[in-house]
Amino acid sequence: MTNLDDLISKITGWIGAIIPLLFSFAVLFFLWGLVKFMMNAGDEKAQEEGKRVMVWGVIILFVMSTFWGIVAFMQDTADLPSSGATVPTAPTIVPIR
Repeated sequence: MTNLDDLISKITGWIGAIIPLLFSFAVLFFLWGLVKFMMNAGDEKAQEEGKRVMVWGVIILFVMSTFWGIVAFMQDTADLPSSGATVPTAPTIVPIR
């Protein structure tokens, strides 16, 4: 069964490499809507389209990060092997200057 294990390992490696790329595309999609909104200050129809693109960008980012968090939670809870992707964490100690 090493062939199946190798296949699963390769697939999880590809998914781990694709996820940050998808996040980058979602951020670029949002920024494209922001630029479209700002560059068309006089055209209401173009501004509405820019708003719509920004809203969809935020929705896509929210859904992707939610699924990423749920998968990470399930992996931590079930002690499944990680795909190599790490979940970002917030700092817990604030440095004093």
